Amino acid sequence: MRVIDLLQLLADTPKNDGIYFEGPEELQPIAHFELAVVDEQPRLLLQLKAADKKPLKQWEFSLLLNQKNYYQHYMYVQTKMGTILCLVFALLLTKFYSDNVCSSCVK
Repeated sequence: MRVIDLLQLLADTPKNDGIYFEGPEELQPIAHFELAVVDEQPRLLLQLKAADKKPLKQWEFSLLLNQKNYYQHYMYVQTKMGTILCLVFALLLTKFYSDNVCSSCVK
């Protein structure tokens, strides 16, 4: 998934909802991102933080990503098991969290 695709999907989500990565074991908050070039392909690498920490809010995440030079970057997530390409975005509603949980990527 490219950054521009994710920004379009996030536009319809509540601004104060947290952004999470849904991994094989748990939901982890998105902490920040790094830019990289691998095999001449620009990528944006999402970094996770401990599950007990607060995630970036939708408006914060969108503000950071909404830069024209990032739009065509493909998005990846750095996990304990390695780097995963983001292919899917899902909005999950759960009674276990106080806000809607946005899963930016699903393995």
